[in-house]
Amino acid sequence: MNIRGALLILYLAAGISAQIVLPIKDSCLLEGTVMDDPAVIGWRRMSMPVAGAQVYLKKSVDIAYPMDNSGNDQLYPAPYPYYMIVDSAKTDAAGEFSFGKRTPGNYRLTVVADGYHSKNEDLYLKKDEDITIILAPEGAYGSISGNVTAAECPSNPDILAPCIIRPVSGCTVTVVLDTSLIYPVPGPVLMDDYSQNIIAPDGYYRAVTDSDGNYKIDSIPITESDQAVRVTARKSGYAPETKTTTLDNFSVSIINFSLTEAYANSATNILRNVHFTAATDKAVYTPGNEVRVMYKVKNNSQRTVTYEMGGCQYGLLVEHGQGDIVYEYPGTMFCPAYVVTRTLDPGDSLVFHFPAFNAPDQAGTFTATAWILNHDSTKVSVDFSVDTALPALSGTGLGKGKSLEELSFGTTSGTLEFSIDKAQVISIEAFLLNGKTIPLISRRYMNAGRHEISLNERVLSSKAAVFRMSGMNFSRVIRAVVVK
Repeated sequence: MNIRGALLILYLAAGISAQIVLPIKDSCLLEGTVMDDPAVIGWRRMSMPVAGAQVYLKKSVDIAYPMDNSGNDQLYPAPYPYYMIVDSAKTDAAGEFSFGKRTPGNYRLTVVADGYHSKNEDLYLKKDEDITIILAPEGAYGSISGNVTAAECPSNPDILAPCIIRPVSGCTVTVVLDTSLIYPVPGPVLMDDYSQNIIAPDGYYRAVTDSDGNYKIDSIPITESDQAVRVTARKSGYAPETKTTTLDNFSVSIINFSLTEAYANSATNILRNVHFTAATDKAVYTPGNEVRVMYKVKNNSQRTVTYEMGGCQYGLLVEHGQGDIVYEYPGTMFCPAYVVTRTLDPGDSLVFHFPAFNAPDQAGTFTATAWILNHDSTKVSVDFSVDTALPALSGTGLGKGKSLEELSFGTTSGTLEFSIDKAQVISIEAFLLNGKTIPLISRRYMNAGRHEISLNERVLSSKAAVFRMSGMNFSRVIRAVVVK
């Protein structure tokens, strides 16, 4: 290991605060003031300077780690920015601090003070900066609660049975403060959820839904007025859903989720009772849509299975027609020169999500083939299509040939009626007066022609509802009075 790598690892492991001597030429002055925000918990006074606050200056650094068996360490970017403490200061009676001249670059200021929530402030230093950092008293906390449901719909699009809404238990709901960054992972990552991101450890809170699909997350620190947060519901088998909201110290925010099935378009190969599955999140795309591909290995045998993979671990090839390649992973991407060993005991599985890519411009059927690199026997292919035609739509309007904009609910038959000129993926939701959202059809591929949708009892008993229907590049909203 070289001296530079050894010193850097010591800094990272011990968390040592280092005073680094920086050149004055081309450097920038970095100073600021720390104030409080009493309004977040209802204190009726002016904002005051916070004296004696500890301000840590951190600089973005790379991490040294071995990439091969040569024994030489090299500097590579961390999966998300790592900030090492390079200096610290305390605020004076006026709440002011200064770090003098610093070279340009990515910095983070972390402020800690008794009686206040700590706070991070990220900046790119390229000129003299005078920063004001607002701290919230420790009494400022927010809460989020809600419910997670999913619709179970008939797999055959020609069956007119209604979708059934069920609670989703065991769903993980996470809250991330918008001041906490989410950093994209460089390339795909082995994980059990649908996300292509990892979450920075600061400002991360979570709960798991109970048997009724309910959750609640308390004691979320509010670090600024109208604290912005991102709330995400994730469970295996469903596409994640993210919503944003703001928190205050005086009420509970209600965030409900209605999940839809993820990767419904799939194909599976079985080799000696080991199941290899490739799936896309849709069966039909329009040009420019994001295409997401998942690859899963499930060991349903009674023996242990081991795979030795290269640095990129998995391969993906997307072809059109007579073998024209439209997407390839890893392609020209750099793959680390080490070997990863994955061992699957009976019942174990691996789930891998490839980076999303845009659907091609040309229409037709495409084949996505995924496999474990260096193991051709693990290959499995799934087809999807791209349709460039825009839908020409007209509603049947109870058989009167009304346009789709006037599509109405059949008050006597209890059905929605519509026709489509071209097969496509259709979604229909009902919005009730009590605030509930009921997905009647969730991303279902439907053939061209006339269709009727029977409504379930929850919609029929609501007296009135708003229906939203969406397909390829269109969305229509109607309001209807429901008569049983």
